[in-house]
Amino acid sequence: MSRSARVIVFGLAVLLVSAARVASAQTAGTITGTITGPDGARLPGVTVVIAGPSGETMVVSGDHGGYLATGLPPGAYSVRAQLPGFRESEVTSFQLAGGRATVDLRMTLAALQEAVKVTGTAPADSLEAARINESGARDVGDALTSVAGIWKVRKAAIANDLVLRGYQGDNVSVLIDGMRLYGACPGHMDRTAFHVDFAEVDRVDVAKGPFDLRNQGSLGGAVNIVTKRPDEGFHATPSLTIGSYGYLNPSVTASAGTRRIAVLGGYSFRSSDAYTDGNGRSMLAVANYRDQAGHEKAFSIDTGWARVDLAPADGQAGQVSYTAQRADLILYPYLKMDAIYDNADRVNAGYDVTKGLGKLAGIRAQGYFSQVKHFMTDQFRTSAPVSAARAYSMGTLARTETTGGKVEATWTNGFAGVEVYTRFWGTEGAMMMSQYRPSYALPDVTTRAVGVYVEHAIVPAAAWRLDLGARYDHASSAADAAKANTDLYAAYQNTRALTATDDAPSAKARLTWQPSTDLTLSGGIGLTARVPDAQERFYAVAGAGTDWVGNPALATTANLGLEATASYKRPRVSLNASAYRDDLRDFVTVYSQSRLTMPAATMPAMGMTMPMVSTTARSFANVDATMTGAEVEAVVSLTERVFVSGDVSGVRGRQDVRPAIGIASANLAEIPPMRSRLSLRYDARKPRGGYFLEAEGVYSSAQDHVNADVQESMTPGYFISNARAGVQVGAAQFTIGMANLFDRAYVEHLSYQRDPYRSGVRVYEPGRNLYALLNVRF
Repeated sequence: MSRSARVIVFGLAVLLVSAARVASAQTAGTITGTITGPDGARLPGVTVVIAGPSGETMVVSGDHGGYLATGLPPGAYSVRAQLPGFRESEVTSFQLAGGRATVDLRMTLAALQEAVKVTGTAPADSLEAARINESGARDVGDALTSVAGIWKVRKAAIANDLVLRGYQGDNVSVLIDGMRLYGACPGHMDRTAFHVDFAEVDRVDVAKGPFDLRNQGSLGGAVNIVTKRPDEGFHATPSLTIGSYGYLNPSVTASAGTRRIAVLGGYSFRSSDAYTDGNGRSMLAVANYRDQAGHEKAFSIDTGWARVDLAPADGQAGQVSYTAQRADLILYPYLKMDAIYDNADRVNAGYDVTKGLGKLAGIRAQGYFSQVKHFMTDQFRTSAPVSAARAYSMGTLARTETTGGKVEATWTNGFAGVEVYTRFWGTEGAMMMSQYRPSYALPDVTTRAVGVYVEHAIVPAAAWRLDLGARYDHASSAADAAKANTDLYAAYQNTRALTATDDAPSAKARLTWQPSTDLTLSGGIGLTARVPDAQERFYAVAGAGTDWVGNPALATTANLGLEATASYKRPRVSLNASAYRDDLRDFVTVYSQSRLTMPAATMPAMGMTMPMVSTTARSFANVDATMTGAEVEAVVSLTERVFVSGDVSGVRGRQDVRPAIGIASANLAEIPPMRSRLSLRYDARKPRGGYFLEAEGVYSSAQDHVNADVQESMTPGYFISNARAGVQVGAAQFTIGMANLFDRAYVEHLSYQRDPYRSGVRVYEPGRNLYALLNVRF
């Protein structure tokens, strides 16, 4: 183990020991508690004002929503919590006579209607907008890596894949205000999280494990990106972020409203040059770029959005929102092509009724539409022709459309609903080697799904809660027969099927016991399912040396998971731990498939060369697999303003070998290594002033559990340091930070071998990265 690794491991050990000691100490005259949002997620950065006999004391909630005030004289007290975007919450007139008082507060949104919970009752993490702004991240997927159990796969300067407990892509439900938006690129350039701008985001909720029954496909968990809502009155938030490598991000959000109607609008622009890594090497140097690419922006993105909230009567509320994102050239060294443009639109509408429903607490209806149009070529690569009919040797126009909705009824201890959606996904490609004749790697595949779900909580005693739920899904998929390359399906999978039908049950049971106000223990078993997507079933493209072919016979993946969690809260300490084991039936994995039949030999046309026929293809197969992992998080309040926090996450993915089809490795591909984090924060912020300072270290072990079947190789471990600080003066807040403080050269975990258009290179992380943010809230 390296010296840096020893330092952070030692620090985590000290943190846990300190937590144990502090937890056992009794502090006279102490008020403590936890601040949560409307969905139960813990809120950091909340100003807590404690009023008592000696005046007012202000403290700030830490990373897990906890706050602490000590040295308080006996007497009558009140506690109120303040956070922009939320209504003030207050508890008044309670007595403190030495010892400790626990005062928890729940904050509601300062909007016409509270946010609606769109994931199941799994324990959730929440990443607030304030923390996102402090992180220096370029997109939501990057910012989420600060959450225990979430990693990323870097493909470019932006738009990186998030990995939740070893799951990524369609194995995780990533939603925007409860709606589905799927990226169009078959090389996974544009995942869902890429299509949301930071300035839109209020918070991101993360539910881990197979316990989300509200959304089909939550195999490893669910992520819901919650966007901002308009407040009553007039508010505006202009913001400007600048950073290393020419990063520029001006944005503005404004809203105006009354008790019955409120509107919000915003605009953001993001752009950056290609970054350099810790070796001073451009991110483009690892791939086959022409010199011309160095004069281009690494990305350039415009986003605009608008929203209207209505409350026509008490107990009724409606919302309509529209967002348009227009991305110009985005350079992806991870892949063989770059995005020339990527345009996304999304429309979301909902209506809620919460009064006059008898035994029901509420009914909500939601409908949405999203589309993405994505064009990519290799025109900036050495593979492109110097002079030809077109500027590229290969190009693909991809598009996806998703239409869906939900109707859900809630009652005191549960909910039930229906979810429906239709997903279209198609591509049209052209390659110089085939004289730019159109080809359809994704042959206009339409997937239709409908699911019904119910969940109810039983509270047999004050300290016990049992959550039970079930779901059933039916889905059908069909490819366009006029565009599908059934010859490749037959050559590698011995089928010409163009349709598939899936039926999948899901269920959950979670028992929670709270023997004291300090300790909460929970254990659960969950079963969720995920339907194979269009690429996994119907993708087909003949390549130079290796083909890529889907498997129409893929079965639905089911995850039967066990999880145990523990949460311990004391005045100065918060500890959270979880351990899980997922047993995956028919998990979809990548493997190399040998051709089963060769095409009949035919003479080429005059002037044409004999086409090269590949003998192997990358394809998809069902395997049984397991995911086993654990996460531990701790926050210790050394004083009312000094917080030490840390976490450690690890997961191991294993699969059953299938030598008959060439699956020889027992390691699942693309599984991240163990990672730990340790930070020290001084937070002296107040509602209209103050400052904070933070230093952070991040350690990742080597990833040596690799899948040799897809040519993964070991990724070395690394240790980096980050620092950030902020000051607030009135309505203005200024934040400055430096990521990778010591300019380390490192890469995060693999794989660089899975995607159809992979370049086969490791993309290094950025070197030392300075950033500064100024925003003003009126």
